Amino acid sequence: MKVCLLLLSLILPTLAFSQSKALVHGQAMKLDKSTGKMLISGQVDGYDVKKEMRFQSDRLELLRDTKTDEISFAQVNGDVVVTQGLEYAVFDHGVYQRSLSLLTMKGHLILGNDQSRIEGDRAVYDTELEKVSLLPLPSQQLKFLFHQKNPDEPDNPTPITGVADEVWLFRELKKAILQGHVEVNDPTEPSQFKSGRVVVFFDSENQLDEMTASGGFHMTQPGRSSNSRRAVLNYNTRLITLLGNAKVQQIGEGEVQGERVEMHMDVKKGFIRGKRQKPIRIEIPLN
Repeated sequence: MKVCLLLLSLILPTLAFSQSKALVHGQAMKLDKSTGKMLISGQVDGYDVKKEMRFQSDRLELLRDTKTDEISFAQVNGDVVVTQGLEYAVFDHGVYQRSLSLLTMKGHLILGNDQSRIEGDRAVYDTELEKVSLLPLPSQQLKFLFHQKNPDEPDNPTPITGVADEVWLFRELKKAILQGHVEVNDPTEPSQFKSGRVVVFFDSENQLDEMTASGGFHMTQPGRSSNSRRAVLNYNTRLITLLGNAKVQQIGEGEVQGERVEMHMDVKKGFIRGKRQKPIRIEIPLN
């Protein structure tokens, strides 16, 4: 027989962590009123009407402050799934510590929405700073999937995939920071670039708006290779701006060097222009 806890004062383990009211179901419940400990087990299902959040797990443990009636500790285990609108989180084990303002999710972790997904092993959400740090297993990398608008097929966005050593998510800012041996793959050309750090900005539809790369930038495309200290990739204008010791080699077009070089993402559309006050150097092969 299911246990129904009406309007339980619960802090749900989700990406949008804040105190709320929830309806929670489970197959069994143990409650110690003197200590504030509560255990719900067996097909646990919780729903927050106000935030439209749902979570499912095999087991939920809570520790309530008997004076303030607030949840000071929460733990979920076993095939945890959290959804809110188009956003979701899947993991094996989650712990919330109110005193530290931290939520930790571990094990086969996937965070995402309708347009993006990141896979790793561990995520730590700072509820005060509203940011999430994601890490992979040792000697592995995080995997990510984003989408960019396809100018030829607006209703069919193009997937962008890649890996990184660490990812920071800023949900409210629609921003992500990829750090450490970042590699980004775009099937459009196809193209691939590597960098030490990439800041990703998303638009209102959760699709790629812009990427800024620093810590070295190296891109390879069919017939073209590009290098610079930094780069800005604008997915609306479809332009790439190389900054700092920029160098582009393109078959049939020669070599271009400068402190600032701009080029189209599409190699065929191509040309490159440099900053006017600092002329670029162009080497054109002669047959």
